[in-house]
Amino acid sequence: MLDKQQGLTIISLSYQRTTGLATLMDGLLKQNLNGLEIEYIICNNSDQTVLRPSFFTKIGRLVKKFKDIKILNSSHNYRCQIRYQLATLAKYETVLFLDDDVVLLDKNFIFDMWQTHQHLPNNSILSCWCTLWSVWQEDSLTKIDINFKQQIINELLLCDTAGPGISMFTKTIIMHPRILDMTPEFKKSDDMGFSLLANLTNASQVYYFPSWQRLKFHDTEKNKHAISKEKSYFGNVHAVWKALWKEGYKPVLERSSPENKKTHLLAQEKLPTKKVDW
Repeated sequence: MLDKQQGLTIISLSYQRTTGLATLMDGLLKQNLNGLEIEYIICNNSDQTVLRPSFFTKIGRLVKKFKDIKILNSSHNYRCQIRYQLATLAKYETVLFLDDDVVLLDKNFIFDMWQTHQHLPNNSILSCWCTLWSVWQEDSLTKIDINFKQQIINELLLCDTAGPGISMFTKTIIMHPRILDMTPEFKKSDDMGFSLLANLTNASQVYYFPSWQRLKFHDTEKNKHAISKEKSYFGNVHAVWKALWKEGYKPVLERSSPENKKTHLLAQEKLPTKKVDW
């Protein structure tokens, strides 16, 4: 039996992807939570739509079904940065960022991810969309993408970066000023420096949560209004990663145990690597 104080705050950002958001909300309502209390916060970054309880829209009807839901309809597009400010207001200590293009395929996914996170070391970040750095040099980086679209890694794995849009962490991590105010520092790459900054400020470690066939991207909403479509986006992401590596971030392969390195070796053998200039 769970303690009455145990719960999870889920935060979703949305920008004119109401079809995807409705699918995500429907999936959340169908989760087997085993008594886990949920607070759901939605930030609507578009002034072209208004999200509210209503019998006349699909999202409006879904909103009415949540026991504890808060909606912020913004007249300004705050992009990804706003989710960190919202996380400071979370009712529960554990927070899950969940983007509006994610489809939940497994009714036990949320509870299983929460339960796994409870047993990780303090300040850990648990994500379903990670990268592992295999080679890092002054002018280039070789990385391995490890995510829920693959069946290769079926156990928890230490990684270097976490995709913030599918990540779970404790609220205390984001209270550091550099994380709360990433936009001026890393404006062009949005919040992809989150996990590396968390490591530098809180000694946070990133763990990949195996999730093959447990979730997927929405078929039509994935690439709609995607920030990653902006020119030079990934170049800016890699520039941020390099800056934080030069500042003192120590890649996982330099600090992982021999046991973890066996799984890392499997990842390097089975998954494609990508070399990028940074």
